[in-house]
Amino acid sequence: MRVSTSTNILYERINGENIDQRTAIRLCAEAGYQVLDFCFHDSVTLKSGFLTDRWQSYMEEMKRTGEACGVEFALGHAVVYDFCSGTIDREYYDSLMERCILGAEILGIAWLVLHPSTMETERFLPDKPESKKANLAFFQKWGKFALDHGVGLAVEGMWDSTLDVEAKYAISVDELIDLVDGVDLPNVAVCWDFEHGSIMGMNQRHVVERLGKRLKAVHISDQTGINNIHILPYQGVTDWDEVLQALADFGYKGEFNFEIQWYLRRVPEELLLPSIRYSGELGNWMVKQIERFGERSRCDEKA
Repeated sequence: MRVSTSTNILYERINGENIDQRTAIRLCAEAGYQVLDFCFHDSVTLKSGFLTDRWQSYMEEMKRTGEACGVEFALGHAVVYDFCSGTIDREYYDSLMERCILGAEILGIAWLVLHPSTMETERFLPDKPESKKANLAFFQKWGKFALDHGVGLAVEGMWDSTLDVEAKYAISVDELIDLVDGVDLPNVAVCWDFEHGSIMGMNQRHVVERLGKRLKAVHISDQTGINNIHILPYQGVTDWDEVLQALADFGYKGEFNFEIQWYLRRVPEELLLPSIRYSGELGNWMVKQIERFGERSRCDEKA
């Protein structure tokens, strides 16, 4: 299992001065990261070259930057939009989604994370048939397109600020499993965000067990409440022993991927490099803990 982090690690800075993706890639590599998660959503919100007619050149530049730094892009995060909404510019966002998948192909990304969406009329309803229908159609459409380009799509388990597991579609593990199984494509799976599970008060061991082989990607971060999220593990309230033991016991084999952009929000620029380096050291320690838990469990089985 390899430790990775998102290129958005230097995004959402408290002073509003977001650091461009090239610099983020270089700093992460200098800090010791060899695997990264490329955040296409930041490419959109930063008004980067990804939004121009030369978007492919932009992606090729990101690829060259990674190669020069000795970095592999194993994961990605697509642009986020509520495709169930009737008010969005669907043609615009669909064009961006296509670019995300083709950009993932350029970078060699194995799993591109996408968010599900919810019909506003079905929020807080126990059954969400229209949301399910719309999500099935969305992920089947893009799943087939991504399959033709050698890219996997991982549907992310979500959360809601009301702390109601029925508020949005695919917060519940059962809905998430039902969606992925319903899409029924070999390249459509699940990304579980342990911070989201922590916020919603879920039994994360049960989640990992239920997801089983559907779990192909994870987002690792901590939280102290809905207004303080995406921070480094052990700085919040998440039970990391439970998480790491579950990953060990149920055989997760993917990347151990940090999504920790709020960790560095207030850190002075001069201290960014050592702070990123520390996150990598912590990630490596957590992966070793998973290995130790796995060895202990195997010993217990033999005893």
